[in-house]
Amino acid sequence: SGMPLYMLQAAYDTEDLDTLPATSKGRGEIVAGQLEKLGGRLLGFYQGSGKYDAVAFCELPDDVTAGTLAISVRTPAHMRDVKAIKLRGALPDRLLRIRH
Repeated sequence: SGMPLYMLQAAYDTEDLDTLPATSKGRGEIVAGQLEKLGGRLLGFYQGSGKYDAVAFCELPDDVTAGTLAISVRTPAHMRDVKAIKLRGALPDRLLRIRH
Protein backbone atom coordinates (compact mmCIF):
# COMPACT_ATOMS: atom_id res chain seq x y z
CA SER A 1 0.00 0.00 0.00
CA GLY A 2 3.00 2.30 0.33
CA MET A 3 1.90 3.96 3.60
CA PRO A 4 4.33 4.31 6.51
CA LEU A 5 4.19 1.72 9.28
CA TYR A 6 3.48 2.76 12.88
CA MET A 7 3.41 1.07 16.26
CA LEU A 8 0.73 2.23 18.68
CA GLN A 9 1.42 1.66 22.38
CA ALA A 10 -1.24 2.19 25.02
CA ALA A 11 -2.00 1.59 28.68
CA TYR A 12 -5.56 0.81 29.71
CA ASP A 13 -7.45 3.29 31.82
CA THR A 14 -8.91 1.10 34.53
CA GLU A 15 -10.72 3.91 36.37
CA ASP A 16 -13.69 4.01 34.00
CA LEU A 17 -13.89 0.36 32.93
CA ASP A 18 -17.07 -0.03 34.98
CA THR A 19 -18.81 2.37 32.60
CA LEU A 20 -18.24 0.11 29.58
CA PRO A 21 -21.54 -1.45 28.48
CA ALA A 22 -21.69 -5.22 28.16
CA THR A 23 -22.02 -4.88 24.38
CA SER A 24 -19.00 -2.57 24.06
CA LYS A 25 -16.68 -3.23 21.13
CA GLY A 26 -13.28 -4.58 21.94
CA ARG A 27 -10.40 -2.14 21.99
CA GLY A 28 -8.90 -3.63 18.83
CA GLU A 29 -12.16 -3.04 16.96
CA ILE A 30 -12.26 0.56 18.20
CA VAL A 31 -8.68 1.16 17.04
CA ALA A 32 -9.45 -0.46 13.66
CA GLY A 33 -12.51 1.75 13.25
CA GLN A 34 -10.58 4.93 14.04
CA LEU A 35 -7.82 3.88 11.64
CA GLU A 36 -10.33 3.36 8.86
CA LYS A 37 -11.84 6.83 9.44
CA LEU A 38 -8.33 8.32 9.19
CA GLY A 39 -7.40 6.44 6.00
CA GLY A 40 -5.20 3.88 7.75
CA ARG A 41 -5.23 0.12 8.21
CA LEU A 42 -4.75 -2.11 11.26
CA LEU A 43 -2.20 -4.89 10.73
CA GLY A 44 -2.29 -6.39 14.21
CA PHE A 45 -3.50 -5.66 17.74
CA TYR A 46 -1.86 -7.41 20.70
CA GLN A 47 -2.53 -7.46 24.44
CA GLY A 48 0.48 -7.30 26.70
CA SER A 49 1.58 -6.63 30.23
CA GLY A 50 3.97 -4.16 31.74
CA LYS A 51 4.05 -0.43 31.07
CA TYR A 52 1.83 -0.84 27.99
CA ASP A 53 -1.23 -3.08 27.94
CA ALA A 54 -1.68 -3.04 24.18
CA VAL A 55 0.45 -2.71 21.07
CA ALA A 56 -0.91 -2.26 17.56
CA PHE A 57 0.85 -2.20 14.21
CA CYS A 58 -0.80 -0.12 11.54
CA GLU A 59 -0.35 1.81 8.33
CA LEU A 60 -1.15 5.53 8.33
CA PRO A 61 -0.77 8.27 5.72
CA ASP A 62 1.57 10.50 7.78
CA ASP A 63 2.79 11.66 11.21
CA VAL A 64 -0.04 14.15 11.67
CA THR A 65 -2.60 11.38 11.15
CA ALA A 66 -0.67 9.17 13.61
CA GLY A 67 -0.94 11.91 16.25
CA THR A 68 -4.64 12.27 15.56
CA LEU A 69 -5.10 8.51 16.01
CA ALA A 70 -3.26 8.54 19.35
CA ILE A 71 -5.66 11.21 20.63
CA SER A 72 -8.85 9.83 19.05
CA VAL A 73 -8.67 6.34 20.60
CA ARG A 74 -8.18 7.43 24.21
CA THR A 75 -11.77 7.99 25.29
CA PRO A 76 -13.71 5.35 23.27
CA ALA A 77 -11.15 2.60 23.96
CA HIS A 78 -10.51 3.61 27.60
CA MET A 79 -6.79 4.02 26.95
CA ARG A 80 -4.22 6.40 28.37
CA ASP A 81 -0.58 7.11 27.65
CA VAL A 82 -1.14 6.40 23.94
CA LYS A 83 1.90 6.76 21.67
CA ALA A 84 2.18 6.38 17.90
CA ILE A 85 5.74 5.59 16.81
CA LYS A 86 6.83 5.58 13.18
CA LEU A 87 8.80 2.43 12.36
CA ARG A 88 11.79 2.55 10.04
CA GLY A 89 14.17 -0.05 8.72
CA ALA A 90 13.69 -3.70 7.90
CA LEU A 91 10.35 -5.22 8.80
CA PRO A 92 10.01 -8.66 10.39
CA ASP A 93 8.93 -11.33 7.89
CA ARG A 94 5.55 -11.75 9.61
CA LEU A 95 4.68 -8.07 9.15
CA LEU A 96 5.89 -8.13 5.55
CA ARG A 97 3.45 -10.98 4.84
CA ILE A 98 0.62 -9.00 6.45
CA ARG A 99 1.37 -5.88 4.40
CA HIS A 100 1.29 -7.64 1.02
